[in-house]
Amino acid sequence: PNPNRKLNKKPEILIRSLAVSALPPAPQSRDKNRPENRHHNFLTPLTVSAGGRSYNSISASDSGDSGDSNASIDSLDQLPQRDELPLSSALLSFPRTVPKSAISSTETIATPAEERRNDVYHEGVEVSLSPKVEGVDTRTSTNSPSQEEGSNGVIKDDAPAKPEEVALTQPLLPLSPHSMNMEPNPPPTPPSWWWSGIGVYANTCCQVFLKIPTVADALPPPLSVLLCNGRNAAMGLVVGYVASICVWVPLWLVSYVVSEVGLYLLFTGGFFVTGRSVVRMIAFPGASHRVRSDLETEFTRYSVKLLDAAVNAIVDYVGALTRAQQGSGGEGTDDLMGLQSRASQYRDRVLVVYMTVLDCLFHNGGKGQEGESLLRGDIGNISQLSLQARSDGLQLLELLSDVLKYYDDVVSAKDSSAAKLRLLLGSLNTLKDLVKNMAPPSSSSSDDEEESQTPESSLQTLKSSASQILPMLDPPPHPSIFGLHVLRGCFLSRYKQAYQFWIPRGSKGQIDAVHIPAKANNERAVLYCNPNAGLYEVATGMSLIGGNTHENSERESTNWTDFYLSCGYDVYLFNYAGYGRSYERLKTLPNKSYKNSTIKRLYQVLKSALFDFKPSPFSLKEDAATVLKHITQHKSHVIIHGESIGGMAASHAATHLSPTTKGLLICDRSFSHLIHVAQRLVGNWSGPAITFLCPLWDTDVTKDFYAVACPKIVAQDARDAIIADPASLKSGVAVSQELFHGCTKEVRGVMSAPVVYRMADYENKSLPRLQPPQWPQDKHFTLEEGFHFAACVRRIGKLNTLQHDDDEGVVTAEDRILTELWTILATVDGCAGQTLGLAIKAGFDATVAWLCALVTFGPQRVGLQAEHRLQRHSAKDITVIDEDFDFVIREEANELILSPVPIPLAIMKLHSLAKDNLGGRDGMLWEIEHELSYAIAMLEYVHARITSKNVIRAALDTCRFRSNRDNVGTFLNLHCGHNNQYSSSEKDQLIEMIRVLFNSDDLELGVGGVVGIA
Repeated sequence: PNPNRKLNKKPEILIRSLAVSALPPAPQSRDKNRPENRHHNFLTPLTVSAGGRSYNSISASDSGDSGDSNASIDSLDQLPQRDELPLSSALLSFPRTVPKSAISSTETIATPAEERRNDVYHEGVEVSLSPKVEGVDTRTSTNSPSQEEGSNGVIKDDAPAKPEEVALTQPLLPLSPHSMNMEPNPPPTPPSWWWSGIGVYANTCCQVFLKIPTVADALPPPLSVLLCNGRNAAMGLVVGYVASICVWVPLWLVSYVVSEVGLYLLFTGGFFVTGRSVVRMIAFPGASHRVRSDLETEFTRYSVKLLDAAVNAIVDYVGALTRAQQGSGGEGTDDLMGLQSRASQYRDRVLVVYMTVLDCLFHNGGKGQEGESLLRGDIGNISQLSLQARSDGLQLLELLSDVLKYYDDVVSAKDSSAAKLRLLLGSLNTLKDLVKNMAPPSSSSSDDEEESQTPESSLQTLKSSASQILPMLDPPPHPSIFGLHVLRGCFLSRYKQAYQFWIPRGSKGQIDAVHIPAKANNERAVLYCNPNAGLYEVATGMSLIGGNTHENSERESTNWTDFYLSCGYDVYLFNYAGYGRSYERLKTLPNKSYKNSTIKRLYQVLKSALFDFKPSPFSLKEDAATVLKHITQHKSHVIIHGESIGGMAASHAATHLSPTTKGLLICDRSFSHLIHVAQRLVGNWSGPAITFLCPLWDTDVTKDFYAVACPKIVAQDARDAIIADPASLKSGVAVSQELFHGCTKEVRGVMSAPVVYRMADYENKSLPRLQPPQWPQDKHFTLEEGFHFAACVRRIGKLNTLQHDDDEGVVTAEDRILTELWTILATVDGCAGQTLGLAIKAGFDATVAWLCALVTFGPQRVGLQAEHRLQRHSAKDITVIDEDFDFVIREEANELILSPVPIPLAIMKLHSLAKDNLGGRDGMLWEIEHELSYAIAMLEYVHARITSKNVIRAALDTCRFRSNRDNVGTFLNLHCGHNNQYSSSEKDQLIEMIRVLFNSDDLELGVGGVVGIA
């Protein structure tokens, strides 16, 4: 009903359920003896009269027998207040049918509006409290003095009620069981299906939760074993709690000595030292005991295998000789001579070498003899070997002496009797058994044992972890005689006149170095700087076959030492301080015996962790500069070759090269900055971590490379698995030269793209418009233009990928065009070893680095290609054509693999597709109209810049070492990975560069190919 509707000039308001439930409380003077007032929550049914009709909220059947049916409350003020109703009263509201007999007309009560609540009481509404029983007239006057005083304009309507039933809603009144004559209703019981539904839902939730990957699934084995098993987790919790107590108690006691603040400082310092040690271990693994132990174990395995083969070769010869003497063998003279030749080779290259090295270590104190001896210089000592290793070494030396003595007697025909042969065979069998017992456990057997073992407990896991860390801090004695000292002796025995010497590091120790001459009175030398895990003992490998001996002079070089020796250059090798035997202070020379007591070992661990010398970038640079200074005192032509982290040391050393010395710097697969390498390998967080833990480390190779005044070569493989192409020295030089005018501060880490391009890539939206650079007006493109080019090409590739994912097998013409566009862009050749698609996959900054390398080193390769085509060696009047951009050897091309597309051909194809398919104003192709146009415009700018005669002339002058105006060096493109040797064509290119620089016509050119096309 509308409350504003008027009847008889008075508003008629029907009292609603919610309003009636908020009636005021009854006064305290109520008669509690009446049945309906025995309880505080008792109310008789409410009768509402309006418009001449009276409506009862409860029918006769619901009213019950409680109370007087004709009783009524004279005043509404006697009703209980809403706030006084107990919370246990049920508030019911449901439609109810009122029979005709329950409807009666009563006298109208006029209630003043000012004495009632505005939201409940209104004028012209009659309210009476009297039970209505079907068939009984219970009308009662409810006039009271207060009501009569205020009854103005009474509405009276005695019209009979209509015969039909009237549907009313029972008001939300608190009803009492006494008033209803019934027991309280029990709480509703949920049905059985409700409980079953809850169970199914809970089971489903548990299964979903169990399938969610957690952190425990990605933890390393020691922690995953603890967390994936309840028993192990409980044991780990107990062990961790006990360990925390064991750690807390000493710290609590220390706090009384150094105070609480001092303890916090001590704890922070310990964390700093630990983190710094971890960074140093990753950056310089060759200085750790773990790498040295692995090298010695591998050399032990190789030596055992080689000695066993030598014993078998001599046994075969002795057996054939015995059968020949007895006349029962079938071997002829030629077969016998072949077996003797094979046995003699093993005798000279294996048995004699090992016997000479062991004799030097045990009888000469590790000092090699001068003159024509195989060993010259300080070979080492046996102080760091275990007692068992020393005993095995002495026994091996005696057996080798006996075998060589008996063998020489048999071969020289001094005494080839059966008795002498039996002595030789007996010595060989004893040597074979000894060598077999000296073999370390093979990796395959250890793997099988690990698989057969049961899972380790938490305590065993902790013990194994500690056993891996303790040897790094306090190295134990090597358990085998075949250690680094024997390896050093075997290395020196492979080269004629090679000798070891020490170079002082001022007042801070000495450097262990080796000089291997190519010929007498040679003025040319090469200083080779090892990579971070390299030692000069293994710079030429562990094999005893090789070197510059007469027997191996015609072998192809498999290492840099043999390569430069074959080119006529002396080779200098050295170990950085902290590597091998090189050290900083004299007192840290490792010539003392091992201390096995607990107190002494704890002291040694603390001393090694806190006070012993540790390598750093500064120490590596200074060591290389010190060795170079020693070399330049004797040589006039020096090549400084640094591989990997050795490029950092070589670049710094080359800055100290005197003007009177003719030098060449070769940075071989090096990086621009160590932080950039860590960010590419580990994550962006590693950059701030290294900066915080090692704030004084200066690993900016690009800065030193720019500072070098002599000719220089940067050799790089764009697909290097260790040093990513954006973090390479090639990219660092190109980006700093193109974007920052030679400033290297901005290329020390990953460059973050502007927010607008990252958001556009995330939301897959069109990019803002930007004008591309124009040649020759723009000599360099800007950083914003480089990122815009990267974002444009990346958006095209992303739309192509999304289009294929959404098509579900349906390929439209638009999809084919988009795929063709992306295929062309992805295969554009960068002229520096990498295609555009690989750079896009690596990120925005990688694409910018690709573009910078293209315009910096691309002219060198294109100019060399044009020079080879024209058969000219002059940079004058060389015109570049489109074929000069094609570096793919078509005879080696594979139809199943997409070959790099030259830039001119890619521009032509993109123009053709854009002209034929971008005419419409809708569709996916129209959305990339700006991106495609900008990419084409940038490639056209690059093409125009590279083909410029001035650019080609400057690039060829740099390649021929005629000038170094741009100071970027000569680029050598590689395809050999990070640790492999150069291919034949790559070695030929390097030889050609060295020949051009030093005018060395005596250098031999290999069979690889022509410089500039590989």
